[in-house]
Amino acid sequence: MTDYQAFLANLKPAYLTDFEDQSIHLLKAMYPSFTLTNETIMFFQDVQSRDKFAESMQGVEIYSREYYRNIGLALGYPPIAVEFFLKFMENREELEPISAAYDYAGRYFGGRLADAIPIAEWLWANVPIPPSEVKITTAAGKEYRLSPNL
Repeated sequence: MTDYQAFLANLKPAYLTDFEDQSIHLLKAMYPSFTLTNETIMFFQDVQSRDKFAESMQGVEIYSREYYRNIGLALGYPPIAVEFFLKFMENREELEPISAAYDYAGRYFGGRLADAIPIAEWLWANVPIPPSEVKITTAAGKEYRLSPNL
């Protein structure tokens, strides 16, 4: 499932895209939005979520840590992964070997490999689907799958 499909299925609270997206006119007609830059726009499931995000962005400098934190949280990424991403942006060379890519119900994001269990538990508790397998790919390309205890 793509992030776009997850958003349309109401499995993601927001969808980030650029103005070149072929579905932008459909999205603008159906969902509240917030323009981030001249190139990017974010769509939300409801006006309240959009307004809460807009309030969080007041006075926030574009491309700052707070800018990326607000976007990551609004997109429905686990807070522990968002915090790792902020550190990763500042120290990629040191943190890349311990990073991983996570794939779950249309959510694709980076995080620390050692945080796999808390990240998976957060996803299982916060994504509105029955808990299912989380795909994890290390920076070295090794793939793991973490399944919930049912």
